[in-house]
Amino acid sequence: MTSTAPDLAGRAWSRALDELEAALSTTTLERWSPPSLAGPIPEALRGRAERLLALQAEHIAALRAELLDLDRQRGAIDAVEATGGAAVPRYLDVSA
Repeated sequence: MTSTAPDLAGRAWSRALDELEAALSTTTLERWSPPSLAGPIPEALRGRAERLLALQAEHIAALRAELLDLDRQRGAIDAVEATGGAAVPRYLDVSA
């Protein structure tokens, strides 16, 4: 029995969603590029694709928040360095 074009397209879309899901499930950043697929996503995979899109948006929002936090921290470090205080010790280890 040979596969029809819709079956092949459905499998290709399913593989693409598997790859995206794997990239989103890891704690390390992985580069993911959307594949070039012919035709629209099959209706049977639409719900899964929408869930992954929402999860991807959550990851993007979390990364943006983390970048803003890092930028604030860098600004605080720059402010201390600007006062010349970076060369002066700030803490004394009294337990040693």
